[in-house]
Amino acid sequence: MKKEDPILIFCTTDQETRPVWVDALLERKLIACATRISNCESIYWWQGKLETAKESLWILKTFQLHFEEIVRTIENFHHYSTPEILSIQISAAEKYLTWMVETVQ
Repeated sequence: MKKEDPILIFCTTDQETRPVWVDALLERKLIACATRISNCESIYWWQGKLETAKESLWILKTFQLHFEEIVRTIENFHHYSTPEILSIQISAAEKYLTWMVETVQ
């Protein structure tokens, strides 16, 4: 695993409780941390109609190396037919990055 490829993955859900896929990712050490931001409002097009939904946003801290496996895991467990799964490359403070490297397998 390279320290140059830390990423954040964003995924929304309508659940206020922790989704099963968060636990699965943590147990398999594919992510270092999952942070939930509750009470988000999403406005989006779905099947030709403008929709509004109350959601929680999950921010997952990991490495690009695990992105595809994380996507498969989320898609297998997520209750949305088309879950939002977005990633961005990040920079991190050296101590935090060291912790991520030590935590994620």
